[in-house]
This record gives sequence, structure tokens and C-alpha cells, in this order.
Amino acid sequence: MEHSAPSPFGQNRTAVHSRRSFNGMFVAAWAGILVGWFALNTLTTRIGAMKMGFHFYEVAALVQDPTRLLTGLNTESTLLTVAFSLVCLLTLAVAAPNFRGGRIFRYGPCAPLVLMLVCATILNHKTNENSVAVQNASEFTHTLINIANLTVRKSSQIMARYISIGAGAWLSGIAASYLAYTALRRHEPG
Repeated sequence: MEHSAPSPFGQNRTAVHSRRSFNGMFVAAWAGILVGWFALNTLTTRIGAMKMGFHFYEVAALVQDPTRLLTGLNTESTLLTVAFSLVCLLTLAVAAPNFRGGRIFRYGPCAPLVLMLVCATILNHKTNENSVAVQNASEFTHTLINIANLTVRKSSQIMARYISIGAGAWLSGIAASYLAYTALRRHEPG
């Protein structure tokens, strides 16, 4: 059994040790998100010998044009990527272990998980939506549009086999879930 002798500051050693390990876990999770978002691939496209990796900070460019999952990013997406990188950094700043922003930021550690879920939902929606919709068209035109949309949906299903979730998504997802859990647990009523 562990002996918990009082410290000179009025707390026992085990309480101080558990608080330190909690902060250490929090910092490790925060660092895991940083690495997962900026160093590791969130999505990977692999078709034969061709392999493309996409980081989380590039997701905004993928949302703007999901075909970039197959063609890769180009210089047109640079401004959007830089802007979303700043959003990612601000989200991490709000979730930082020692961020003091008042009552409104007490759930700041939930921000990375919320950002990831919102981006995943929007990207999923954008990749699954119909590509063509025309109003006030003839029956023949509607038939052609339906054939085109069916073809796009089928090809999307085939291409989905070649797109996988990368290590960055798994690492940052687990780490962001831990940060959100600790924030919610710390502020639960009762």
C-alpha cells in the first residue's frame, strides 16, 4: 500500500502526483492533436502505385472540391489551406492546457473534437451529394441528370475503396476525445 505522507504545503504526495499525471496526460493529448493535424496524414488515397496523403489542415481545400482527393491539391488551394491552418492553430490555442479565457472558454478542450466532427460531416456530405441539379427542365433533361447523378454516386462508391483514414485522424481523434472528456468531466454538475 502506498504511504501518503503530508507534504509541507498541506497536500499529500499521492494527490500531487495524480494531478501531475493528469496534466501530463492532458499535455500529451494536446500534443497528439498537434502531431495528428500537422505531421501525419488524415486521409490517404491509394490507387495502384499512386499514393497521396492529406493532412487535417488541408481539409478545407478538400471540402471546397472533393475531387482533390483523387487529383491532389494544387496552388489554387494554398490560400484556403493557410486560412484553415490558422483556424486549427486557434482551436489548439483555446484547448491549450493553461489557456485562461474566462468562463466562456471552460469547454475549450472540446473545440478540437468539435472541429474534427464538423469537418468530417461536411466532407462526407460534399462527397455524397448529387453533382447536378437543374430546375425547370424537361423530362428528358431530368432523365439525363438522374443518369449522371447515378453514375457519379456509383463511381464515388468505387473510389471510396481507395480512400482511407490515416494515422493522423486516429491519433488526433483519440486525443481530442480525451480532451473533451476531461473538460466535460471537470465541469459536470453535482
